[in-house]
Amino acid sequence: MKALAALAAVLAGVFLAGVAYGLARPALAVEAVNIGGGAGLAALLTAGFMLGRGAASVASGLLSEAPGRRRLLLSAGPLMLSSLLLAAAPALPGPQGLVVVAALWGVLSGLAWPSVQVSVAALASGVGSGKILAVYFALGGLGVGAGGKLLAELSLQPGELLLAAAAVLAAASVMVAVGAAASRGLKPASRAARSGAGVGSIIALAALASLAAGALIGVLGEFYYAYSIEQLGWGVEGLGNAIALAGVLEVAAGLAAGALMDRLGLPPALTLALASGAASTALLALAPEPLWYAAASASARATMPLTRNAAAVERRGGLLVGLSNASSNLGMTLGPLAAAAAYEALGPSGAETALLVIAAMLALLASASLVLYLRGSEGGIVILSSRSPRRSP
Repeated sequence: MKALAALAAVLAGVFLAGVAYGLARPALAVEAVNIGGGAGLAALLTAGFMLGRGAASVASGLLSEAPGRRRLLLSAGPLMLSSLLLAAAPALPGPQGLVVVAALWGVLSGLAWPSVQVSVAALASGVGSGKILAVYFALGGLGVGAGGKLLAELSLQPGELLLAAAAVLAAASVMVAVGAAASRGLKPASRAARSGAGVGSIIALAALASLAAGALIGVLGEFYYAYSIEQLGWGVEGLGNAIALAGVLEVAAGLAAGALMDRLGLPPALTLALASGAASTALLALAPEPLWYAAASASARATMPLTRNAAAVERRGGLLVGLSNASSNLGMTLGPLAAAAAYEALGPSGAETALLVIAAMLALLASASLVLYLRGSEGGIVILSSRSPRRSP
C-alpha cells in the first residue's frame, strides 16, 4: 500500500507538471512575439529548452541509480527551482532573458524527470512498470491539454500565465516530495534477469529508437501544423481533428505497448511500435491523411514508456532512462530543423523526403529489435518482481 500511495502522489505531480508546461511554453512563445522576436525567437526558445533538457538527462539518469527515496528527493528540488525560475521570468528583459529562461528550464527538467521515471518503474513493480509508465505519459499529455484549455479560458497576459504556471509547478514539486515521504521504508523490488545479449545492446537500441521517434515527434509538431495548412489544405479544423485523433490513439498505443513489455520484454514491444511507426510515417509521406498523421504520432509516442522503463535492464536502468531522454530531446530538436531545411530547399517534396528518411530509420531499428528478440538475445532485459516492495525491518 505504501508503494501505491507513493506512486499516486508522483503521478499527480506528473499531471500538474503537464498543466504547468501547457501554460508556460505558449506563454513564452507569445512573449517572444510581443517583444518583436517572432517565430524565429520562439523556435530558438524551443531549441534551447530541448537541448538543455537533453544535456542534463544523462546526469539525472546516472544520479537516479541512487536508492529510491533519494531519487524522488533529487527530482523535487529541480522542479521547485523551475517554479522559481518561471516566477522570475517576467522580470528578465528582452530576447536574451527569454532564451536564458527556456534553456535553464530545460536543464532543470532534464535533471528532474529521468529520476522520476526510474522511481515510477520501481514503485510499479507489483502492478507492471510498462503499463504504469504508459499511464505516466498519458497523464502528462492530459496535463498539457488541461494547461492549454486554461490558457484559452483565463485570458491572462504572458507574465501572469508564467506566474500561474510557477504556482502549479510548485504544487507538482510538493506532490513528488510527498511521494518520496510515502516511499520511506520501502526496499527496492527484486529483479530477475533474462539470459542473452548484454545490457549495452538494449541501452543502445533504446537510445537510437528514442532519437528516431523524437525526430518524428518533432517533425509532427509545429512544422507539420504549418505544412498541413499551407500545402495540404487541411485547415485549422482538419488539423484539430487530426491532433484529437492522435491523442486518443496515443493513450491506447502506449497502454498496449506497456502491457506487451510487461509480458514479453522490451524487444518485441519496441519492434511493434517501431514497425507501425515506419509504416504509418511512410504512408503519411506518400498519401498524407489525418489518419496516418494520428497513427504516426501514436506509434512514436508509444516508444516512450518502453525506452524510459528502468526495469528493461539490470542495474543500469538509470543510464538507459537518461540516454533515452537525451536522445529523444536531440531528435525533437534536429528533426524539425532538418525537415524545415529540406522544405525550404525542395518544397513539398522536401517534407515528404524528411518523413521517408525517418520511416527508413524506424524500419531499420525495428529490424534490429526483431533480430535481437528472435535470436533469444534478451540478456540484460529484466523484469521487476511481481511482488510489491517490502518494508524495511
